[in-house]
Amino acid sequence: MFWGCSSTTETSKEDSNKNAQEIYVFDDVANEDTLATQEDTLAAKEDSLNIENLKSNKKFIVQVGAFSTKDKAEKFVKLNRSKINWEMHITFSSSVNYYVVQLPAFSSRPEAEKVRNQLWKTKIFNDAFILTK
Repeated sequence: MFWGCSSTTETSKEDSNKNAQEIYVFDDVANEDTLATQEDTLAAKEDSLNIENLKSNKKFIVQVGAFSTKDKAEKFVKLNRSKINWEMHITFSSSVNYYVVQLPAFSSRPEAEKVRNQLWKTKIFNDAFILTK
């Protein structure tokens, strides 16, 4: 069985012949200029990701219903508003030609998924889904 030890710190060994210390460096560290350049590169990548997130400004909307008439959508909201803690909005979607009932937009997908999953526990909302805008 072999046992070994490594260290990232400097260790010293006394030279018995010279009564002096020798320094052994096990892990060479790049010079400070290289480290600074690497840190600058990482910071630039983080800034780039943050700017992309701000530019995209995606919103996540939980949709709970779609109706052929505004009256039906209003009736749905009136009958079910007490079952959830979120306000429901009715808008006409020209892309599907229906009046859709949606919750206010969420800024993150995990937040919208959490709400949608809570809604699924109530039978009337078991068809809720998430839209990205």
